[in-house]
Parts: sequence; C-alpha cells; structure tokens
Amino acid sequence: MIRQRRLSLDVNWTRLDSRVPNRSQPSLDLSWLRSAWKSNLSLGAPASLESKVEAVGNGRGFVVITGQQVGLFGGPLYTLYKALTAIELARAIESRTGHVVLPVFWTVGDDSDFGEVSSSWFPNAQGRVQRVRDEDVPPGGTLVGRLPASRQRGLRDEVAAALDGLPYSEEVLRRIDSSLDRAETWAESQAAFLHSVLGSDSALVVDGGDRDLLSAGRPFLDSALDLPLEEDLKQGGDALRDAGLPVAFTPELARSSFVLRGATRTSIEDGYQAGDLLAPNVVLRPLLQDALLPNLSTIGGPSEIAYRRQLGPLYERLSVPEPIVTPRYRATLVPTLTSVTTASSALGATSNSARLPNHLPPNSSPDASPPGDESSLYALAVADPRAFVASAAEARRPESLRELLDQARSRVSHELEALGSSASEFDKNLKQVVESARGKIDYQFARIADESVKKARKQLAAENPALIGLEEFVLPKQKPQERVLSWWAPLATDGMDAVESLRRSVAEAVTSESESESGSESGNGSADELWQLLGLGPSLGKE
Repeated sequence: MIRQRRLSLDVNWTRLDSRVPNRSQPSLDLSWLRSAWKSNLSLGAPASLESKVEAVGNGRGFVVITGQQVGLFGGPLYTLYKALTAIELARAIESRTGHVVLPVFWTVGDDSDFGEVSSSWFPNAQGRVQRVRDEDVPPGGTLVGRLPASRQRGLRDEVAAALDGLPYSEEVLRRIDSSLDRAETWAESQAAFLHSVLGSDSALVVDGGDRDLLSAGRPFLDSALDLPLEEDLKQGGDALRDAGLPVAFTPELARSSFVLRGATRTSIEDGYQAGDLLAPNVVLRPLLQDALLPNLSTIGGPSEIAYRRQLGPLYERLSVPEPIVTPRYRATLVPTLTSVTTASSALGATSNSARLPNHLPPNSSPDASPPGDESSLYALAVADPRAFVASAAEARRPESLRELLDQARSRVSHELEALGSSASEFDKNLKQVVESARGKIDYQFARIADESVKKARKQLAAENPALIGLEEFVLPKQKPQERVLSWWAPLATDGMDAVESLRRSVAEAVTSESESESGSESGNGSADELWQLLGLGPSLGKE
C-alpha cells in the first residue's frame, strides 16, 4: 500500500458553519439571475441547477463564488480547479447545514486585456507543449467577453494538430465544437466549455460584463464612487505593511472604474452619464459580487487571497458582508511512469529526494505498490523532472555494463599512469605522449558511457513516449503547469475519467479539516492510466 499525506484546502469550517445562519441577503435587485439562468441553460447547464438559482433569487439560498478572466478555449488548468473547488465546497456546506448553496463562476467578461488570455497551450503524445494563439489583436479597450466565438472556431484545426495522437483528442474536439456551436461570444464560450466539462455537477456561470447584472449593480457602484474609499484602501494597505505583507493596491485605484459602451470600455475618468453602463475595476469587483449575491465563501488563488486582505475597510464602509476566502485546489499532472519503477531505489537516492512535495494521487486503489515506491517516484518527477529522467536512464543501464565499463576505465587509466611513469624514466618527453593517449582513451570510455545512457533514454522513450517531454510538460515555459497548460489536456488523455478523478480529489480536500496520514488506502491506479494527480494543497502561484 502507498503511504500518502493528505492535505486539506484550509477550509475554515468553524467560520463557515456560523456564517450560514447569519449571512444577510442582498438588498440589490436579483432579477438579473433569471436571464443569467436562461443563458446558462442555452449554453449546456444542467437543469438541476435551476432550483438552486430560484432559491438564491428568492432569498432562500446562498452562493460560493469563484471566477477568472475569459480565456482562449477556456484558459489554463487552474480555471477548472477553481470551478471544481467552488462546486465541492458548495456541496459540502449544503450537506453540513441543510441550506441551499449555489456554486457561481464569475467570468470577467468586461476585461480588455486581450494579450493575457489570447494563448492556450496543449500537450502532444510526447508531452511537448504547443501554443495555439489568436494573433488578431483587437483595438484597445475591446471587451474580451464580447469577442465573437467564431475567432476560436477558426483556431480549431490548430488545436487538433496539437492534440494529434492523444487517445481522447477526438472527444475533446467534439466538446469544443459543440460548445462553440452554442456560443456567440467568448464569454458564452467560457460558460459552454465549463458546462461541457463539468456535466451534471456544474456551476452557474455569470458574465461580469452582462448588461442586466451591471444595471442591477449600478446603485451600488454609484454609492461607492461617492465615498472616500481612497482612505479605506490606504488604511487596508497600512495594516498589511505593518504586518510585513505586500500592499496590492494604491489608494487611487478605489475610484478607477470603467464605462462600457457597446463592445468597448473606457476609464470612468474620461466622464460618464446617468444612463451609462458602469463596470468595476479589480478593487470594486469583489465588493460588487458580494453586494449582489449572498456569498458565503470566495475561492481564490494566491494573489486574490493576498489583495482581499486589503479590502476589509472597504467592506466595512460599504456595509457589505465580507466572505470567507478559501484557497483553490492545486495539482500537478504527471504521465504514468511505466518502465521506470524498477529504478525507484536509485531515483530515491538522489539529492532531490529531500525536497519531494506532498501529494495525493486520486485514482487510488487498495492493491497498490509497496509503501513509498511509486509515491517517491512520482514526487521526484514533479520536484525535478530533468533529474528524474536522467536518473531513470542511468538506472536503466544494466548493472553489469556499468560495472564492467567502470572497471575497464579505471584499470586502463591506472595502467597508462604506470606506463607514463616508466616512459618518463626512459625519456621525459614520452610521458606527454602517454598522457595524451590516456586522455583520448578516457574520452572514448566517456563516449561509451554517454552512448549507453542515450540508448537507455531511447528505450525508455519507446516504452513511455511521455518521458521525452516530461520536463516541458511538468514545467511548461518553466512556470507552474496549472498556470500554462490548457484544462483540456487531461481530457485528451483520459477523457471524462480525468475530470471525475479531479472531482474526487477536490471533494476529499474540501472535506478534510486537518492534515492526516493514511497508510493503507491508495495507489496510483491502473498501469495504463496516463495521468496521475499530485501536489494537492493551497496554491503558491499567481492569478
């Protein structure tokens, strides 16, 4: 059995349990929820969500909120991780309290930073990561959420080429096609992608640039812009600075919102009129969310959690109930490392073994490997994939070959050293000739060693092609995988089983209230499963 360390997501159940009966319902108009639900239904949302939406709209339910910018083909993996965390936390709160809790995914459709979301990265069968990018940069100020979905349809063949050879690539392409057929804009595409992947356990996807939503939030934004929020933001920043924490926002950002006109946005400083549609900036967006919806908890990445610490005085000033912040799920996907398990003892002895991460493979079974073997193996692949492949290739060479090569190299070197000494006694210039020959012979021995390692790498790659691009797959662009790789990657290799594995892992993490040790429960699943999920815990990246 594999011994594993389970990590919770630091869910503050004490505060959440007490928050449910005390969280007041919002005073703003919630009629926009009806149009949001109709839009979601047309984009593939499960009908089972409707009763939860109605309960929230009638003041009988609560929400858990997460969100992300609209991204090309849905964005990176952590977008999916956020949605799953919100869904499973909402489910867990419902189970504990008996109250209706609706998971909400807030897409930032009113954002205009196209460059940040215009690329998506897909792996091929060898783990090599390939970029698909929308090169047609729109005019400045264009709302990304209002871009036509046809732009993404035009890149479909590039996605197909990137995923060629992966077992479920056709299923991914069918889901992308059907989602884009439902959608007219990028914001709608984001919702359709999420519903396609999340299936019957999806979330209500809310477009932050939706006209009905922003119209309902206009009274709140008007009141916020009339207050001296700069002082509150400075107060929050001073508290962070005094605590030795970084300050996220300068005071003037408290009044930096936007005016939406058609498919573009301009700064509010350029002027606005009573009938204009106002949209919040990064400071006021969390407050608008919590003013519009009865939010119990916000699921965030590390930068979101950090900057929310500065917003406390604004919540107090605007009389908005401040939600409990829960860190999102974190994972690293690793190819199944077949053909290298026999090297586990050699790999575990490397200098990297001291810094292996905690992890939790979700496809667990009680009849797994002996304690520690594959656990350490996969952890090393995450900690240092380059060292892992090098060590695996070295360990793959037959022990007899390594010993004979080392012995021959040492013996020849020793005999040539003796020959050099004898030659020097006869003629001191002869020693230089012997030393030159000794260096050349030693170089040939080194070539034999290098070639044998290359052959070992080639054999490993033939049996497990994903090893070829392991480093690039685990650390694409030398950045955390979950911030770069498309969320379609695990679906292209394992199909919908990958999502269910992730969902089970998130559910276990959400309901785990403290770190615990498990020495008898799980392994890495069947040998033909391509992905293992490691590195569960609070995220350390940036969102």
